Amino acid sequence: MAVGLYMAFGKTSWRLGESLPQGAARAATGTGVGLLSVLMGIGGGTFGVPLMSLFNVPIHRAVATAAGFGVIIALPSAALFLFTPTDAAPPLTVGAVNLPAFGITIAMTLLTTPLGVKLAHAMDPQTPQAGLRRLHHDRGAEHAAKGVPRLIRTAGRRQACTRASELAPSGAAPDRRASFNRTLLQTPA
Repeated sequence: MAVGLYMAFGKTSWRLGESLPQGAARAATGTGVGLLSVLMGIGGGTFGVPLMSLFNVPIHRAVATAAGFGVIIALPSAALFLFTPTDAAPPLTVGAVNLPAFGITIAMTLLTTPLGVKLAHAMDPQTPQAGLRRLHHDRGAEHAAKGVPRLIRTAGRRQACTRASELAPSGAAPDRRASFNRTLLQTPA
C-alpha cells in the first residue's frame, strides 16, 4: 500500500540519485529488494520499479529490468517446490509442481510478452505507471482489510486467554491451561 501511495502522490522530480548506486550500495539495495520480495512472495517489481524510478531510470526500462530480476527471485523458490512432498497430488506432478500447468504458464508467457512490450512502448509512460499505482493500492488495501481484523481477533483471544488463566483455580493443571490457551488462539480458516 505504501508503494501505491508513493506512486499516487509521489512527484516525478523526487530522486534518491541521478543513477543507480554502485558497489556495496548496489549489492545492499538489490539484496533488500530481493529479501522483501521473497518474504512477501512477489516477483520484485513492486519494490524494484519505484526504486529504480527514484534513481532516474525511465519507467519502461524499470519494468523490463524488474521482469528480468523477477525470474532470478523466482528460480530458488521454484526449485524448492520441486522437492516439496505433497499429498494427493494430481498426475504429472513433481514435488508441488504440476508439469502441465507449468508448461501452459510458460507457453502463455512466451506468447503474450511480445504483445505486452509493444503495447507498453506504444503508450504514454504515465499510463503504465497509473496502472501499477492502482494495482499496488488495491492489493495493499486488500491485505489491510484481511489482516487488520485478524490482528484484532488474535489480540482479543490473547486477552481472553490471559483472563482465563487469571480466573483459573490456582491448583489447575498447567498443561490443561496451556491446551485451553492454544485452543482460544487458533485462527479460523
